[in-house]
Amino acid sequence: RTALDYYEQALPLRRAVGARFGESVTCYNIGMAYEKLGDLDRAVEYVERCVAIDQEINHPDLASDRQTLERLKAKRAGGGAIPREVVENWCQNTFVVKTAVSEKLAEWRDNLMEIRKQVASQGADYAQEGVFVDALLAILDDRPVDIPSDNPYADVTQRVQQAIEAYQSNAQ
Repeated sequence: RTALDYYEQALPLRRAVGARFGESVTCYNIGMAYEKLGDLDRAVEYVERCVAIDQEINHPDLASDRQTLERLKAKRAGGGAIPREVVENWCQNTFVVKTAVSEKLAEWRDNLMEIRKQVASQGADYAQEGVFVDALLAILDDRPVDIPSDNPYADVTQRVQQAIEAYQSNAQ
């Protein structure tokens, strides 16, 4: 909260002197502080400002700031931090290696293990994503899946399990 107070004091000063680069960075930092405080509406508001300034000044962080904005919007919408198309791709890959391309199972497991390391390196804010990747790994290894129903990825995890079960039932 103290950092947020300082950033909010700095923002009008950066605007007053025309420091657009610094204004962008400050808006981003305010957005991240609001995310930590659990105010996703304000977080999105400030990162949107950051992205708008980035576009105006051709800021080198434009692409990563856009990704942050999309992550925040997804999180605010009740989804997780992983874009939905990526989630769907991971689920599809899991289904395919469990049903049709079993020779790629070890390779996909290795990929998921690497993804799991990356997710873990993001800290506690990505705990739900870690649980999701762990669930996909459990599916690959025919272990019980432990994903809480309030996890934003629980529905897709269940769909993968059901699709694999249906495929295996039809194959018998």
